[in-house]
Amino acid sequence: DKPDYYTHPDGSLKYPPSWVQEEAAKGKIEHPHVPTIVFLSALVADDLTREYIATDVDIIALDFCQRNFSRPITLLPPLMQRIDELGRSVTGKAKPLWVILQVCASNMAATTPEENRALTYMALVHGAKGLGWWAYLYATHYDAEGTGVHVRVQDAHPALWVSMRRMCSEVNSMSEALAADRPAETQRAGTVAYREVWDNRYHWLIAVEELGVAQHVEMTVHLDPERISEREARVLTEARNVTVLDGQYGLRISDGFKPFEAHSYCFRLKEGAEPQPPAPMLGKGGYF
Repeated sequence: DKPDYYTHPDGSLKYPPSWVQEEAAKGKIEHPHVPTIVFLSALVADDLTREYIATDVDIIALDFCQRNFSRPITLLPPLMQRIDELGRSVTGKAKPLWVILQVCASNMAATTPEENRALTYMALVHGAKGLGWWAYLYATHYDAEGTGVHVRVQDAHPALWVSMRRMCSEVNSMSEALAADRPAETQRAGTVAYREVWDNRYHWLIAVEELGVAQHVEMTVHLDPERISEREARVLTEARNVTVLDGQYGLRISDGFKPFEAHSYCFRLKEGAEPQPPAPMLGKGGYF
């Protein structure tokens, strides 16, 4: 049974960290092979976040609730960084971080398809180990007379629902590389953040413009040219390729980004090529 909320000094209502610890301990006894997870609101104060991280839960989830003027989508990357830093200050290393994105609230407020895609890629580029989306089953729509009508979310926002299915398909295409969980660093080109992930067949570069600034950027791919099967990278779901050029630290590609636009570039590896660490000449900012 859940205890009553208690009022934290920041004025918000929380479940006590002591209760979270007790439930995590019981869960490990009753279901030892099932990971435990605690969901943290974006508004949880730093001191309280440390207390939750210090519990024996296996996974920390950032519940990125409905954006508003005080919580724009640009807030997600710094929030992820904050939780990572707080986790390292408590345990010496960060616990796996999942990001849970709100799709639609009960008052019909919803992210746009473009915002949802940008948030998904922000989470991936900054190292999220898991993703989730949530929405109310029904949202309330008020007509001109002020009468409330309950509408299924997928009926109220059909374009968003279609974009979510597409987004999940994109993530699934990269799932093997993402699940490999190699310690790739987030890199930057202007206001575009990008990250490399790879498996035995493909090397991916995932990128997103984070501050709403249209621009054309050049991105470095720390990959031996001899290991790719062609001098082009396929852009996932966009029916186009970009040319791969030689760069100072490996390879480079250049591309344009609209505000908050995300791209995923796929480099096909030669048959039989195995994932390898970078050559020492690649230096910092390469594979890790």
